[in-house]
Amino acid sequence: MLQPYAHFVIAAVAVFVVLGGVMGFVKAQSKVSLIMGLVSGALLGVTAYLASATETAKIGIIAGLVLMFLLDTMFSVRFAKTKKVMPNLVMMIILVPAMAFLAVILFKEMG
Repeated sequence: MLQPYAHFVIAAVAVFVVLGGVMGFVKAQSKVSLIMGLVSGALLGVTAYLASATETAKIGIIAGLVLMFLLDTMFSVRFAKTKKVMPNLVMMIILVPAMAFLAVILFKEMG
């Protein structure tokens, strides 16, 4: 059973998103990166919290999956335009396996 690990995966992605926003601010002085990283990370943190409780796990997993999909779409579009590996491709590499893991949990285990 993988469902008990869903909140760890979502929380790990949240940490990477926040760190990416902070790194974008430090390297490029991008306030937008910092704000978006903090907001996205906080929202993912909320979904991780929801996924950790049995009664709200499905809602948390679905919300986390939706947020990750939106982030992945944004990073994919930016990568297609700029061809910059950092942060676009790196975040895509982090997000895709996390989304696959959550999708497996959602469709196989939670039906």
